[in-house]
Amino acid sequence: MSNVSDASFFAEEKPLLDAGNGVELIEFYLRRIDAGAAGREKAELLCKISRVFDKLLDDPNQAFDALLVALELEVDNPTIDRELAALAKRTGRWAELIQAVNGWEAAEKEPTRKIAICFLLARWYGEELERPEYAVAYFQQVLTLDANKVPVLRAMARAMAKKGDLRRQGMLLVQALESSNDASEQAALRAEIDTVRQQLDD
Repeated sequence: MSNVSDASFFAEEKPLLDAGNGVELIEFYLRRIDAGAAGREKAELLCKISRVFDKLLDDPNQAFDALLVALELEVDNPTIDRELAALAKRTGRWAELIQAVNGWEAAEKEPTRKIAICFLLARWYGEELERPEYAVAYFQQVLTLDANKVPVLRAMARAMAKKGDLRRQGMLLVQALESSNDASEQAALRAEIDTVRQQLDD
C-alpha cells in the first residue's frame, strides 16, 4: 500500500478530487485505513475525511468525529488542534471535546503525550473558551512534567494577558527569561517584558 505522500496515492486521489465526489473520496480514504494505515498516515487520512465531510458534504458533525480520532493519534499536531477547535465552535460540541480529551489526559502514562494533551486543554481554555483560570491549572501540570519550562511560562503569560492580570503576566515572563538559554528567545522575552512594564506604567 502506498502512503499518503506517494505519487501513486496522488494519482488515484486527484481525479476524485477533481470530480468533487465526496462519497467516493471518503471510500477511497477508508480503504487506505482498512488496508493498514496507522499512526501519522492514518491521522492524515482522517483529516482528509474530515475536510471532505465539511467542505463537500456539508456535514460538520461527521467532520468533527473524524478529526477527533485523528487528534487522539497525533495530540501534538497543531493543524488538527486548530481545525478541531473550529469545528467544536461551529457544531456546539466543545463540552464533548473537552470531556474526551480530559479522559485521554487522565489515562495517559507516557509523559510526552501527557504534556501535549495538557497543552491542548490549556490552549483551548485560554484562547478559545476564555477561561484562563482553567488554562493555568493545566499549564501547572505541564511545569511538573516538562524540563523545558520556557514555552509553558510564555503560554501561562498569554493566559494572564487574556485575564488582564499584567503583573502576573510580567512575573511569568521574567521567570521565562531566567530559564532561557537561547539568545533570540531572551531578546523576544525582554521586549515582551518591556511592553508589559509600559502598560503597567500607563
